[in-house]
Amino acid sequence: MENTKKDFLILVVDDRQCDIIHYRLQEAGYRNVLLTSDLQEAEQVLKEHLNQIKIILLDTCIFSSSPNAMPFIALARSLSFRGKIVAMSGSISYLKYMDEAGADHSALKESIVEYLQQEGVL
Repeated sequence: MENTKKDFLILVVDDRQCDIIHYRLQEAGYRNVLLTSDLQEAEQVLKEHLNQIKIILLDTCIFSSSPNAMPFIALARSLSFRGKIVAMSGSISYLKYMDEAGADHSALKESIVEYLQQEGVL
């Protein structure tokens, strides 16, 4: 059986809306989704599944009112993560911090799945 993008393992790192993002991914046909709600848990899951994860959806603000997830991008790259890191936020102005930190893509949370499909990431 041929693998498709729908078989990609996706890691979602989001403190508040993991369930919503997960539901929207499942609704779009993506079943292989790992959910984490903080950066320590995300680091552990990334290390455990480093070679299987293809996309990381990373919220810009994890248990914070200002962007604080930028170091996770550097961590993922230092572990030789080769997949796509996609920053997501409810505030478009916060996405620039993630872009500067090395995110491959960035989009508003409310349209993250549609954005990723349109860009060919999913």
